[in-house]
Amino acid sequence: MIKTIIVDDEIASLEVLGSYIAAYEKEIRLCASCRTLEEAVEAIRRYEPDILLLDIELGSSLSFEILEHFPGMRSHVIFITAYDRYVLKAIKYHAFDYLFKPVIRAEFNAAIQKVMEDIRRLKPVPDITALITELNGKNSCRIAVPNKNGLSYYQTRDIIYIEADGSYSVMHLSESKAVTITRKIKDFEETLATKGFIRVHKSYLVNIEHISELHRNDSGYLLMDNQAKIPISPKDKEAIIQKIKMASHLI
Repeated sequence: MIKTIIVDDEIASLEVLGSYIAAYEKEIRLCASCRTLEEAVEAIRRYEPDILLLDIELGSSLSFEILEHFPGMRSHVIFITAYDRYVLKAIKYHAFDYLFKPVIRAEFNAAIQKVMEDIRRLKPVPDITALITELNGKNSCRIAVPNKNGLSYYQTRDIIYIEADGSYSVMHLSESKAVTITRKIKDFEETLATKGFIRVHKSYLVNIEHISELHRNDSGYLLMDNQAKIPISPKDKEAIIQKIKMASHLI
């Protein structure tokens, strides 16, 4: 019998996923349905599941914290996500399965059957540690950018925001410093997406750690720690605000 655990903070989602699993009662045993990080860690230790259905967002936390407790985890993880495409890109790159919310039965069946086949064939699970390392940005807390003599290195925590300037970018740093770099803003977007940066406008990439205020009025804007006023793209306003909320610790 294949042991399975569901982790999702939404009761309705737990019920839906539980009903989908019930259709496989001869093959899958649902060991636990968890709504918090603590419940999930305890259940995984107790049951050592073969399959873990894991919602990425749990309240104000991210479920990747659960995986950090189990660096050698042998469970086949299927992520449940409504998350942004850069986190999804990392999940796909490291060969994990995923489902979008709301989860449709046909898509669930396809994902669960694929994982069940992987288990039968004793296929190795993807590398949890490599995924967590990338998502947490532990592989690097600084970036290297070209200058006329070679490379300059900057701590990501010191970057307040990056502004597009044609084929160049201006990196605005702490202590009122600004550096012009011969790279387009999209190059920074791909590199910094897993390190707490969000593209909020075609011309601006911001470090969420340096957002001082978020204003919804008019088309919306952000006030940064250095008092810079950064516009939010009007057509993507609500999606961007939601991303910022998801990446922040709301009280």
